[in-house]
Amino acid sequence: MSLALQLQWCLRKTRFLCLVAFLGVLSLASAGVAPASPQTTEHHVKAVFLYNLARFVSWPGLWMERSEYFTIGIVGNPPFGAIIDQVVTGERWRGKPMRVVFYDEAEDISVRVCDVLYIGADQLRHFDDIKERLAGLPVLTVADTPGFLAMGGMVNLVRKQQRIGVGVNLQAVRYSELSISSKLLRLATIVD
Repeated sequence: MSLALQLQWCLRKTRFLCLVAFLGVLSLASAGVAPASPQTTEHHVKAVFLYNLARFVSWPGLWMERSEYFTIGIVGNPPFGAIIDQVVTGERWRGKPMRVVFYDEAEDISVRVCDVLYIGADQLRHFDDIKERLAGLPVLTVADTPGFLAMGGMVNLVRKQQRIGVGVNLQAVRYSELSISSKLLRLATIVD
């Protein structure tokens, strides 16, 4: 086997092991193995999941060149807002520093700043307006509310018994010129 093929194999194996480790942590945390209360554990799992989603999504090159940061926008008041800020602090995504920007209301969103936009349940009533503002832009929309995918959202974090699962609306993802790794799609509930 050539050195190039060996390196490719090692890289694939490393990526796979990272995914397995990530999912293992999610399974343990969401199953209540962590010593925190179930609600606190769920919030931590969702915050880490939101942070890690970026590793399984590809954005168009020109979009990623527009900013020196990789930005997760949060609109509304999700219970894990403070946790995601702690999770992202000091982290990098493909060489860019990551940051979280909080918006109180949907009309405050600066869509050209966000790469990922989490929409809190208290702001879903404005989702049609948010979608209109995001039309044609590669911004990954995420929520954790039943019915979000049917509304045209891209990724929904859902609680399934004692675990946090993920639902993906492939049509909405494709419309925004994003692509999601097959590794994540294998674990997701797909809506198309």
